[in-house]
Amino acid sequence: MKKNSLILGCLLAGLFIGFGVNRASAQIVAFDSATNYANSAAWTNGSQGGFGFLPWQLTATNASNIFGGRYIDTGSLGISQATKTFGMYGNGSVHPGPFSFAYRELSTPMTPGEVFKIKCEGNGMNTTAASPGYVGFCLRSDDNTNWADQTIISDPNTLFAFYNVGNVDDCFIWDASGANDTGGLGTAIVEQNLQQGVGNGITIEFYLLTATTYQVVVKDATDSTILASYPPSTLAGSGILTLAAFEVNNGGGQNFWINNPEVASVSVVPPVISNLSPSNTATYVTAGGQFSFNVNSEFSAISSNGISLVLNGINESNQMTFTGSGTSNVQVTLNPLLQPNVLYSGTISAADTNGNLSSLPFSFNTWLTEPTNIYIEASDYNYSGGNWINNFTTSEPNQLYGQFDLMGISNIDYYVYNLEETTNNSSPYRAGDLVFAEPATDVDHDNFAADGFTPYDVGYNEFGQWEDYTRALSNNITYAMYARVSGFAGGTIQVENMATPEVSTTSQPGAVLGQFNIPNTGGAQDWTFLPLTDFFSNPVLIRSSGTNTFRVTDINGSGSYNLSYLVLVALTNTATVRPYITSGFPYPGAAGVNPETAFSFTIANDQTSVNPASIQLFINSNSMTSGLTFSNNAAGTVVSYQIPASSLLPAGANFAQAIFSDGSVTITDSWQFSVETIPTLPASWALPLTGSYARGFSELIAKGDDSATNTDFPPTVARAEAQLAGTLTNSSGVPYANEALNGGVYIETNTINYAIDSIFNGIFNLTSPFPDVPAGTTNNVALEANLYAYLTPGVYNFDVYSDDGFQFTAMNASDSTNITLGVDNGGRAAAGSEFSFEITTTGLYPMQLIYFKAQLGGGGVELYSVSSTGGNILLNANTAGSVPVYYLPATAPKLSISLSGNQAVLTWSNSSYLLQSAPAVNGPYTTIAGSTTGYHYTLTGTQEYFRLSTH
Repeated sequence: MKKNSLILGCLLAGLFIGFGVNRASAQIVAFDSATNYANSAAWTNGSQGGFGFLPWQLTATNASNIFGGRYIDTGSLGISQATKTFGMYGNGSVHPGPFSFAYRELSTPMTPGEVFKIKCEGNGMNTTAASPGYVGFCLRSDDNTNWADQTIISDPNTLFAFYNVGNVDDCFIWDASGANDTGGLGTAIVEQNLQQGVGNGITIEFYLLTATTYQVVVKDATDSTILASYPPSTLAGSGILTLAAFEVNNGGGQNFWINNPEVASVSVVPPVISNLSPSNTATYVTAGGQFSFNVNSEFSAISSNGISLVLNGINESNQMTFTGSGTSNVQVTLNPLLQPNVLYSGTISAADTNGNLSSLPFSFNTWLTEPTNIYIEASDYNYSGGNWINNFTTSEPNQLYGQFDLMGISNIDYYVYNLEETTNNSSPYRAGDLVFAEPATDVDHDNFAADGFTPYDVGYNEFGQWEDYTRALSNNITYAMYARVSGFAGGTIQVENMATPEVSTTSQPGAVLGQFNIPNTGGAQDWTFLPLTDFFSNPVLIRSSGTNTFRVTDINGSGSYNLSYLVLVALTNTATVRPYITSGFPYPGAAGVNPETAFSFTIANDQTSVNPASIQLFINSNSMTSGLTFSNNAAGTVVSYQIPASSLLPAGANFAQAIFSDGSVTITDSWQFSVETIPTLPASWALPLTGSYARGFSELIAKGDDSATNTDFPPTVARAEAQLAGTLTNSSGVPYANEALNGGVYIETNTINYAIDSIFNGIFNLTSPFPDVPAGTTNNVALEANLYAYLTPGVYNFDVYSDDGFQFTAMNASDSTNITLGVDNGGRAAAGSEFSFEITTTGLYPMQLIYFKAQLGGGGVELYSVSSTGGNILLNANTAGSVPVYYLPATAPKLSISLSGNQAVLTWSNSSYLLQSAPAVNGPYTTIAGSTTGYHYTLTGTQEYFRLSTH
């Protein structure tokens, strides 16, 4: 992306003429959105949505062991519009090979002065060195739709490409100068956002300046913040006609999404805010300097009254000096000097003279070393059953005493839930412990590396893992706690203050202080600071003088983050720190809350303590205080309340208010949450439980040929239903045979906890083999499980954990009326989908589960209920609290055979049964179409077997 000064100078003159200040902005000439397509089946080759584009042209791999495709994703992604996006995948075990392309030709080619916009998001990359994954899009000058690999990027008719290759941190732009790594331009945040990172998706704005020059601006998914702006550059040709989005070689479960492709006529490029000094996210900046930045507009002017700065909540616009006001490049300096030991956080806003607005959030700190602040290395948790490093007598880490000394005691100093850490821990630091430690790559802190010590982080953090850190806090100093973390899939860390200053035994009580909510920072060694926040997302203040033990617990990790150290930053705040609500559920703004939810929140003590007798709870202005239960200790109080089945929360907005006192001050906290609307099954659907029923499920399994074309077996409910009915056909119109054993008829007397292959890892161990699926086969499976669930009045929460999707339906046995309670109509990696419903009358309720698996990847399904306290119990399990399930055994009719000449005459009594035949007693059996009792079979001298089936 070379910047030629001669070209740019001519370009600016032309742009000021072409983009006159009186020209109307943002006239949309082409636009489409995933919301224009009802479902995946509606987004097909030749489909048309939006305006200004010709129909979609869609191509994908279609071969054994490699396949690709696209679908309408209905999940909540960063780039979703009304929960819909265009999804693409190119999966398989053979590389190179799998691909998916989506082409969209413009009705008319782009002209200078127009901008092309598109939203993009991914969830991982195939990093195979020999054949890495590619995702992204090209702008091309022809309508060729025959591409099968990444060579489309460097094709002569590709004028521009924006793509990610082989790693979440390798994002490139292709143009006349070849491939240019955007990370090399200092914009790794773009790559992080693209791969479900900090902001979950990006908006790419491509400005066509002249027939052969362009400029690119990348914003977050909401279009509100500029992440990067690249200098004007030259296209690899001219005449932009076609969009080509692609996913190539990118492995199972790693999708690429696009949305809202658009072409619009605009006046100017928004201004760019850059050259922040100190830079955004800078750490340990030396105080005494000044904060400054630049505002630049390539094609308009910037005036000082169009620039504002809000810093730590204060508008500092009248404290700034401007150099170059009224020109296209303005330098801004904040007059007051930077103070020591401060976290600076703010937002810069800038508008050009044409009214285009940009904003940029930023933060940096001027924190000091110990003893002003207290630094706690994550790897320096307690040792020998409660011993700890006294930070008032030494500021050095455990390394001072020897790397192999000071071992911790499990369940006193730390607890590791998953022993995976023991197999991964190759660090020499405290190697005898189960906690995983590894050398950390980060900027120096507290003169740690400068003093010759190696920084370590704690990794492979799993749900339930904790470490204890005992430290001495200075008297009469208020601290704010921060964590230095790297996150590659998000996570949540909970911090407790233990009830006793020092912990030397197991099962010690404590109270939650707050949480660190970890974003995707881009990688295992991409570090950021996070504040400890309370129930209302406010920073937590700590003024608990003397010795304290802090317990740091993973409550949502799955090995998705590393923790390097904690820092308690000394503040100048002198106000009394009183009890406060730290955590709980439903939290402020929570959506989809169950109407029978269990309320719980923690009140932590600080300088003063809460009086449990003063605690009151109101829900929708109704007092629930008499029903509260408390768990108290010196660190705080946990308050619990169970919504009774007789008084469910109403659907929609609900309001909670907690009132409590420390004996001196009364504190009132209010918040809002939203309760989901759940269906109520009609009382008339309830059937009596009689001796005619037996425990279990009545199932039908359909298994298609593993080598069949994947386009015939899409991951949809419609395909599963057609396959189960025997009406799914190949390209010649011939129905696919059912390869399931025993004709796929199966009675499950236990639970639905099935795995098709070893790749599927359910949440219940151990899983059972999938019934009637021949060993060694994995693809193209469909299951219909019919059941009668015995339910008493109340709210029920069922969940289907599956790979791929499912549909769960309740129905009326006397007619065809039904209610779909839960569905995931598409391909997905193993995941759960919880759904709720209400019962008012005791009885048996007919229900049906449809499950389907397409090709490759893991496959399996589990059906269970979720209690109000969060416990998962398989349906029909021999476990307390499990929902009992029944099926209605069919009354087997008598099949009679008589001889009439050279024909066998078969008769039976129940017309609902179908006659099936097979050449061997073990099958495979096929249904004889149109057969009724009195069926005549001509004898040929070859043996034939017959049976009756309900399916």
